[in-house]
Amino acid sequence: MPIAQASELVQSGRVKPRLLPHDIDADDRALRQIAWKVQQQITPLVETETLDKKPWAGCPRHQCESLIGEIGGVTHLFGSESGVLQAACQLLQRLGLHGRIAIADSLGAAWALAHFGSTEAAIGPGQWIIPSQATRGMLEPLPVESLRLDAPTAATLARLGVTRIGELLELPRNGLAARLGRGLVRRIEQALDGQQEPLAVETAPAEDRETWELEYPTSDQDILADRIHRLVKKIRTGLAARQRGAIRMTCRLDLAVPPSLFFEVGLFAPTVDEEHLTSLILHHLENKRLTSDVKRVTIEVPLSDSLRTAQTALFETDSSAANLSGSAISRLVDSLSGRLGRDSVTRVDLQDDPLPENAYRMRPMAGNARKRSKRSRHAQSTFPHQPISSSNSAELRTAARQSDSIRDHAIHLPSPDDAMRRPLCLFADPVPLSVAWHEGSFRKIVTTQQLPQRIRLAGVVHTVTRHWGPERIETGWWKGPTVRRDYYRIETDRGCWWWVFRNLDAPNSRGRYRWMLHGRFD
Repeated sequence: MPIAQASELVQSGRVKPRLLPHDIDADDRALRQIAWKVQQQITPLVETETLDKKPWAGCPRHQCESLIGEIGGVTHLFGSESGVLQAACQLLQRLGLHGRIAIADSLGAAWALAHFGSTEAAIGPGQWIIPSQATRGMLEPLPVESLRLDAPTAATLARLGVTRIGELLELPRNGLAARLGRGLVRRIEQALDGQQEPLAVETAPAEDRETWELEYPTSDQDILADRIHRLVKKIRTGLAARQRGAIRMTCRLDLAVPPSLFFEVGLFAPTVDEEHLTSLILHHLENKRLTSDVKRVTIEVPLSDSLRTAQTALFETDSSAANLSGSAISRLVDSLSGRLGRDSVTRVDLQDDPLPENAYRMRPMAGNARKRSKRSRHAQSTFPHQPISSSNSAELRTAARQSDSIRDHAIHLPSPDDAMRRPLCLFADPVPLSVAWHEGSFRKIVTTQQLPQRIRLAGVVHTVTRHWGPERIETGWWKGPTVRRDYYRIETDRGCWWWVFRNLDAPNSRGRYRWMLHGRFD
């Protein structure tokens, strides 16, 4: 309440004053607790309001006091928007709270009505709903402070005699932007024109979280190790009761002199082995430097997964690890990740990308929920058994005769599902080739689409004896500059099986091509 009203109550003798310091952090924690309750019972898309750098006019405290929720996908669960309002009011009543709630098409309009809405327009005590297409009519009587304006802008409008939103909307927006700044026009657009404001959705605290308050701050490693082991034991009990194991753990040490020390531990497979979890945390702690004594230790599990009975192999097709138990493999990966770094122990995930060099991605093996990747079935590639057509008919006939002559000596023509369609060794960076036809000179940039008969690599000349192709691979327009290539599998007179391609989008000029070696089958 205003200070004057509070002073009057104290001086009248009707209340006994009790002075307490204002705890902003406690207010913030209480508001987040309410947000998590709303997420569980009303809508999962809830955030605490985002403040500007400067306080808003009409708001005495520069701190979060409102919750913003997106109810577009949950209204049918409550029957109507009025049902959502009723459910939210009942939730607040169970928490011993009273709130002002508004529903509108835009965040700005809902905020304005919830803070400055009149009782005449309310459909219930502290409840407002703005029907579609009626936003302007309901906002026009409200003060300009309801647009979340900073105090200097609101004061300038007051000096100009503009106190209501309706009066503000009569002024041209170009003039407002030039004289009072773009921020004012942006607030008008957010309230009336439906300009979207992204929600920073609140994240509920980890279900498995334990904290130990040390009676006396200390930096003794043995004492800290004992407290960490006890916390892990408590967390292990909660996880085991739900048949879940930790995938990622975090440890925060609150120090006597800020800032706090925080680190994260990732695991290869879900586990509830308290000795293993404790050892991983202690190993990280040994590598940290404590700048002061520790007064509080907090451990939580932000990511968990269902427990598995056993894992018999590190990779699905790797029989060499069949004699290892799942526990042994997990401990190996976790230990290596802890000592070498999480990004140093990785696995290969197949990607939905037609370019061979982008067909996989390296991901850390520890600390992520593992998902089985599938090879893309939608790669943009074709498998014609004739050379690509050319506008030069003579060149086309020459290429066709050459292709037929070489193909007559081929052992077989691989199909798209052939295991040898891709090389055993794929180069991270394709190697440029010098090519020639007949006994001509070798060139790197050529203007013909014919498959070369002779290739020079590292000073050694190879003659093409057999080939299959071309296979066209190209990227989509939505992935940036287009990449177009024609791939061939060739065999040389020196017994080499190569995977080469002709770059159809050479940066030099249109109609000029470059041959590259991308992989080897031998």
